[in-house]
Amino acid sequence: MFQDLKVFYRNFCTGFKWKIVCLLLISFFAGIFELIGIAAIIPLIGILADPSSVKFVFMRKFSEAINCNNTFFMFTISLFFVLGIFLMKNVYMVFHQYIIYRFSCLLKNKICLSFMQRLFNSHYDFFLRKNSDSLINTIDNTTRYVIYPYLAYLEQAFTYLLITLLLGGFIICNFFLPTILVCSLFIFIYYLQHKLIKNKITDINCHIVQMNTNNVSILQRSILAIKEIKIWQAEPFILKNFSLVSSKLNQLEQYDIFLQYFPSFVVEATIMISLCVFCLFMAYTQGINTKLIENLSIVTVVFFRLAPALNRFWTAIGVVKAHKGSLKSLNNEYEELSCFQKTFISSTVDDDKKASTFNQAIRLKNVSFKYSPDQEFGLHNINLEIIKGKFVGIVGASGSGKTTLIEIILGLLNADEGQYFMDGNPVKQWELERLYPLWGYVTQFPYLASDTIAHNIAFAESEIDYKRVAEVMDICLLKDFDPQQTLLEFGKTISGGQKQRIALARALYRNPKLLILDEATSSLDIVTEKEISTIIDNLRGTMTIIAIAHRLSTLKTCDKIIYMDQGKIIDTGPLPYLRANYSKFAEMIQLSNIN
Repeated sequence: MFQDLKVFYRNFCTGFKWKIVCLLLISFFAGIFELIGIAAIIPLIGILADPSSVKFVFMRKFSEAINCNNTFFMFTISLFFVLGIFLMKNVYMVFHQYIIYRFSCLLKNKICLSFMQRLFNSHYDFFLRKNSDSLINTIDNTTRYVIYPYLAYLEQAFTYLLITLLLGGFIICNFFLPTILVCSLFIFIYYLQHKLIKNKITDINCHIVQMNTNNVSILQRSILAIKEIKIWQAEPFILKNFSLVSSKLNQLEQYDIFLQYFPSFVVEATIMISLCVFCLFMAYTQGINTKLIENLSIVTVVFFRLAPALNRFWTAIGVVKAHKGSLKSLNNEYEELSCFQKTFISSTVDDDKKASTFNQAIRLKNVSFKYSPDQEFGLHNINLEIIKGKFVGIVGASGSGKTTLIEIILGLLNADEGQYFMDGNPVKQWELERLYPLWGYVTQFPYLASDTIAHNIAFAESEIDYKRVAEVMDICLLKDFDPQQTLLEFGKTISGGQKQRIALARALYRNPKLLILDEATSSLDIVTEKEISTIIDNLRGTMTIIAIAHRLSTLKTCDKIIYMDQGKIIDTGPLPYLRANYSKFAEMIQLSNIN
């Protein structure tokens, strides 16, 4: 556990060093205030046991100063004094709890932000290896489980352990032998119950983490694939799976909560047994007299204050143990992200010029790429040149490497072999990111947020240029739409062609120098495809265009077409040339009904 906490501190808490120190000091003083609250009751019990004396030095001096020996008056003053101390103690404890939860909220926000920063700073291939439901579960559920049950209860465990030690120290100083006897009994009983449930709690928490991931996965599938679910009448299957996972998760959480709070009942029973043993031992050794009653009254008060402190301590320890799997999972996910972080190299002025503009051509020389070391090359020995201002098509059967080639050109993936040249200069992946503001990109299935069309077009810009929004909507044949119209998530209520035109408008909004269309028309009907093709043709000459397409009607006006198969470029040239020299390409043209 301490190793996991050390890793957690290194990853997330380095900026909170002094806040943690202050939190520990506040917790320490909370323990001191609890002890003062108990100590304040002692003179009150002393006065009740022996009304003729004043047991507290301050109260004795006060009675002498006002020359008053009235027992009832002194008892009343003592009562109000004790009440005042308890009120002060409780006000401080409220402040203590406020600080704990304020710190917890700040830390949760810091962790989520750190995860998001690392996610956005991760290489694109990390997202090709990781399920989105696992990432969502980590950022949302696991972070919440670590902060609120784990760290908040860990701090509570520290506070109540301190209170227990202070109260225990007070008892030992005044009643050494019986306290040692009682402590031995208590430790023995706790050791037995700890041995019984320790491994159970750890196993249950590991299962809870896994079940939460499964739950998120089912929920995602239920929302994102609702059309397929309804068409295939898969609702009973999804509901059955959801019910099974939820039921199992519910059982685990119930058992988890029971095991977390079970020790508190053991502690309470142990304290009562210990108190009885203490009283019998004191009565046997001292006899029953006024002094014994006074001592037992003090001990009873301490024990009954000790009971909730110990209960809360063991409850907190139970929760901490139950959720240590969440802490380990959070650390593992964060450490895994560190393996995919981009490295930023300080550059010279010449380096800045080298990959900050696109004035001549993009060239790939002997480029090869594989998604993992144990797989075959997805791209092999790629050589091509894309000249500025040209319209270039990329065609090939599914799995031929078209999208992978685009992701290499964009710099999302880093080639395992070969070189990337921009305007004749060799560049690295991190240098290509400077060009992103100059590039536009349209996917086959563009993401549309539940927001206005204007916000979807100006994507991730706080200040929207509505004049530019109107211009690109005009270019993309979206005149009939109001920029302030709100779309549902993924554009559920508009057609596929309208989604693609909005995505194209988004790509054109920043006035790109290079426009990449990754099968942007493959899912459209012939009429809509022709509309998109017309828009693309109108853009020719104003920017460089690279388009992937299965249906070659989109590419019949290309300056050249790159023909790919099995991760290799077979040949490059205009459409008539490729049709005349390659039978498979001619077959693709025939299937596309191109005249």
